[in-house]
Amino acid sequence: MLTSKYVPDALLPPPPLEAPRRAATGRATPTERGECAESLSRRALAHAGALVLCLSSGGGCGTESISATAASIDPELAVARLVELCTPLDPTLTSDHHDRQLRERREQVARLKAAGREVGLEALRAYRELAHEDNPLMVRLRTLEVGAHAAPRDARPLLEKLILEYGHPMDVRTESLRLLAETAPARAVEVIDPLVRVKRKSQTVPEDEFLVRSYVTACQGSNTSPVDALVDVATNIFKQDAARHYAAQALGDFGHEPLAVKALETLLIESTGNTYLRIKAAQSLRKILPAEQACTLFGSVAEREAGVNFLKFLNNMLEDLGCP
Repeated sequence: MLTSKYVPDALLPPPPLEAPRRAATGRATPTERGECAESLSRRALAHAGALVLCLSSGGGCGTESISATAASIDPELAVARLVELCTPLDPTLTSDHHDRQLRERREQVARLKAAGREVGLEALRAYRELAHEDNPLMVRLRTLEVGAHAAPRDARPLLEKLILEYGHPMDVRTESLRLLAETAPARAVEVIDPLVRVKRKSQTVPEDEFLVRSYVTACQGSNTSPVDALVDVATNIFKQDAARHYAAQALGDFGHEPLAVKALETLLIESTGNTYLRIKAAQSLRKILPAEQACTLFGSVAEREAGVNFLKFLNNMLEDLGCP
């Protein structure tokens, strides 16, 4: 989803700019890795502190100064700090340490995602170096996220490989779905569409729900309609329930397409073995249909409904709509 040294609140003085680097060949010893991480951590903290002071000094940091500070971000230092913030703390530390790390990690991720290609390339390099499952999951996911957003074209082949190739950790493959949909939506539609339309899963791929969610995100980003695929998922009894429920809910955003309305009406009437799916279909139809038409439809279904719980749901909906 290793311990890290506690970083005090007080800003540390900037250390020398020469950073110890791992040799091009061979492995660093544990001591060398620790010394390198500590040095990079101190330098990253010092640079981050300078930026915080600049931004909080009411008038002491103008636009030109902010731009200069952003332009001078050292990708290696920034990503080293990200790795540190993603490394689990000692579980015996009090909650304020963990809360501070969570807050700073979110801020660092947001900042680096917009920091430009050089930071993105460094994040991708860090991901490849730390991709083994022995390393913390959060380190792998967040370096991949920063790399995908800051250097989307460079990250695209890696994301596609992680999605499509068997053997990569499933949580990383699932995250890659989301990142490809966000950063390369048109290509994501091409990659994910065949996976979404599989009638019955026969290979190891991310869960159906995450495939569908990422597909909808990609369609929204590429101005493509997901309705046909959503109908396939919602009406396919071999798909996982969570995916079918989400598909029925998402169809409520496409009431202008007749196929969406027809599929939801079918789910409302025929999906007698999945009450929650019927509820999702009813909620989407209520969102789409005019009140008078919704009253007629729900009233007709309620007259023939045998399930006690779903009948109660329909009667509550009819009451909320003010149906006669």
